[in-house]
Amino acid sequence: MTAGILISTAYAAETDWSLHIKVSVPDSRGVDGTVWNHIIAGVREGATDGYDSAWDTISMVEADDPVQAMFTHGILPEDKNNDGKIDGWMCSIPDNGYGKEECSLWRDIRAFRGEQVWSFLILSTLNGSTVTLQWAFDSKPENINLVLVDLSEPEKDIDIPEKGIDIKDAFLYSYTNNFETGKRYGVRYFEIRMETKGLFILPPALPDATIGARYNKILSAIGGAPVWSLEDGDLPPGMSINAYTGEVTGTPSVIGSYRFTVRGEDTASGYSSTREYTININSTPKIISLSQSEGVIGTGYTGYIEVSGGSAPLIWDIRGNLPEGVTLDNKTGFISGGLIVPGIYDFTAAVKDANGATDSRNFRITVVEPEDKMPPEAIKDLSGIYLTDTSALLLWSAPADHDSLTGTAALYDLRYLEDCPDSAGLTEGLWDKAVEATGEPRPQSGALQTYTLTGFKAGKTYCIAIKGMDSAGHVSAMSNIVMLPLTSDISRSGFAELTSSIIFKRGYNFISLPLIPVPNVRDLLFGPIVGEPVALYRWYSPYPDITPPQYYLEDIIMPGLGYFLYSPEDVTMAVSGLKIEKPEYELVLQHGWNMIGTPYDKSILLRDIQVKNIATGEIKPYMDALKGGWIGNTIYRLQSGNYDFASFNDNPPAALEPWTGYWIYVGGEKGAGIIFRRP
Repeated sequence: MTAGILISTAYAAETDWSLHIKVSVPDSRGVDGTVWNHIIAGVREGATDGYDSAWDTISMVEADDPVQAMFTHGILPEDKNNDGKIDGWMCSIPDNGYGKEECSLWRDIRAFRGEQVWSFLILSTLNGSTVTLQWAFDSKPENINLVLVDLSEPEKDIDIPEKGIDIKDAFLYSYTNNFETGKRYGVRYFEIRMETKGLFILPPALPDATIGARYNKILSAIGGAPVWSLEDGDLPPGMSINAYTGEVTGTPSVIGSYRFTVRGEDTASGYSSTREYTININSTPKIISLSQSEGVIGTGYTGYIEVSGGSAPLIWDIRGNLPEGVTLDNKTGFISGGLIVPGIYDFTAAVKDANGATDSRNFRITVVEPEDKMPPEAIKDLSGIYLTDTSALLLWSAPADHDSLTGTAALYDLRYLEDCPDSAGLTEGLWDKAVEATGEPRPQSGALQTYTLTGFKAGKTYCIAIKGMDSAGHVSAMSNIVMLPLTSDISRSGFAELTSSIIFKRGYNFISLPLIPVPNVRDLLFGPIVGEPVALYRWYSPYPDITPPQYYLEDIIMPGLGYFLYSPEDVTMAVSGLKIEKPEYELVLQHGWNMIGTPYDKSILLRDIQVKNIATGEIKPYMDALKGGWIGNTIYRLQSGNYDFASFNDNPPAALEPWTGYWIYVGGEKGAGIIFRRP
């Protein structure tokens, strides 16, 4: 009986090669009278020496197969019960992974190095069968030695060199399979050994550069430590090559395509080699899309952030919030999904190329609700708190919009008029002449909204008002008017000044602020400390009856709410603002998990909080609300990278500490209100 092994080599690059080893034996069950297995060894640019789905896979081998071939960086065959058969030598679901004990790897593609060794074994359950290894090259690799070594005790009648068979010169090797004593199989161990001769300059190609962006790539050599020089052609203007490190660096200054040849020369070995490269200098990426189309609720949506220039690959990103149900493919720039919530969505699209060059542009997507025929209600409770001669903190309640799916406006339009003599100075007729504010918060039904308005001139008087607009373009009537300057006695409004500090650790911090910070806008408050753009996220649903909760990038910071804030390093930040002096503060929570904190600058015991049933309006002490399933017993906070928890029943009892964020669970289907009382 004879088993044949065919080893063939195919090329994708000058350093790439592969050996396909097929092992077969005569068997009546096979269509062609044989059954077989095979393995593949080789080198490929971009591969690694570890297990990965791109280059390492597993074979389906069954215990009753008469022959198997496998790489020994999988598992070795064992016969622990000493029954003469391989234990559990099968792989029923080969696509599930590489570390399964019942599976063996059959493909092993490595990174190109000066020396590499592939170990494999052939196992046969046919005693006395002759196994023949046969190989052929489609194209033989230059300056690479490949040898096959039989590590088992050679048969006496086989003449094999001590250092193995040169695969490039020979084409055949056979051995006779003999069972081990007391076993029903025989195993033969082999190695494929690769060794380079001369220099191989890597990488085979250099990526594109971007004008004005720093470029830094490194040439390397397999087979020596050469000195580098420019053999022919010219590097792009502004760039150079380091003779000793092989670094190609600089800031290109002229767009174009530049072809040149580098030489690597190793004086110790005498090896020398050259390689031709081309570097394309591209323009910086530029977003050329001017706008995004509007959509209709309940329909599909497709948009595209078109970009010219830049060096591939490009990566797209979004700052702000896309319409609910719509996502960005950050590898292509396409925006797609199903529109499920009406609204006006403002966001910033950004693109970055392979060399770090960027561009960004602001966009708006309007999701129209055809059934919405009426404007939102006018805001009637706009109020201001005096901060300085040039700024004021404004507060108001989100207006109702009874024929909109969201129940509120889609966006706000806040404006102010200078040299306003009295509250009657700003009228509908003068609205277009008033100065428009920017960065107002997104409307959230039933929420208290805040905004820090800046840019006033000392000694001037101002009228401030706000309107709401829905996605259909219906605009509400003008709100009540706030006059500036305001009274300087801010404590009369239930607030007092407070300055304190908070420590941020490197990474994401779970925080809550026991004050209304000034300013209370994300980038203005945290940007000088942690850098922009600021990553500040909160878990919730802006439309609890329509969409599930998720993490949203938040623009405005409010007391009593929890946030995840990213800091690139450990840092201490001083925070100034207005602490709440009111004896009670209510926070409305949604069904499920909520991110909260104490709104006061004092610790609040969990047992001292009251809970309101949103569905009925009934208020109970925390313990009774817990028994009714309105709210959970445990709060969780992030400490040293792990969650720590405290419960109502702990001794000492659980408490909310200032500046710390917590997770808490609400069982009520319509949510719950928690009422804090100032200690």
